[in-house]
Amino acid sequence: MKKSVIAVVALLVAAALGASKAGVVTMSPVNADASYQIESGGPYGTYLDIEGTSNTYPSYGALDFPITAADLAAGTTIVSVTQLVFTPTQANFAYTAGGTLAFYLAASSADLSTGTFQAGAANNGIGDTFDPLYSLGERAFVPNATNYQPDPYTFDLSSLSPEAQKYLVDLLKNGGSLHLIVAPVDSTVVASWGSASTTYTSEIPNLTLTYTTAPIPEPGTLALFVIGGSFSLWRFRGRLSAA
Repeated sequence: MKKSVIAVVALLVAAALGASKAGVVTMSPVNADASYQIESGGPYGTYLDIEGTSNTYPSYGALDFPITAADLAAGTTIVSVTQLVFTPTQANFAYTAGGTLAFYLAASSADLSTGTFQAGAANNGIGDTFDPLYSLGERAFVPNATNYQPDPYTFDLSSLSPEAQKYLVDLLKNGGSLHLIVAPVDSTVVASWGSASTTYTSEIPNLTLTYTTAPIPEPGTLALFVIGGSFSLWRFRGRLSAA
């Protein structure tokens, strides 16, 4: 009896979700439309250097990426965002140095150009100016032997918090600006990248998101699922009571 109830419920669930399986979509790369090197006095020049606290000008990098609402197939919705790939281009100088960087999503609506680097503050010098911040994790910056090469950083978002997932899913559904902040972890690191204002388009940092989609159940099918599941459970319990 248990098996028959489970089979009925499974068939109803399959009907509710439709014949289509979940899809996986990777959006086309989006170039940053603004980037800032944030020092203690605020943004500096048109550079995008991330420098640790033992350097003369400690700083973090802040970038805006314009996200266009996803072109979803009729009857589908976005379930979750599974991967983020951030690809700047190294623009190294004599003082560039390897080390660890921390990456954050900033859900705040505050203008990124209003930030200041705060040595000793939370979130590797970012402080709470752009809260809520969602950590993507830390990655090693390794200077390339050949300059002006892409420097991609890939993040698996499967363990991202529900709040961070909602932030990304809402961006993909409605469009908006994705805020990415990169801060120094090691005191000696100096990551040097091309900025959003560079005249060389190929050196502008870009970003891609991969997300999953699923069909939206029809209201009538959902009602069938609820009624059928409830009836099967009622019959099963009735037989147990009579046994």
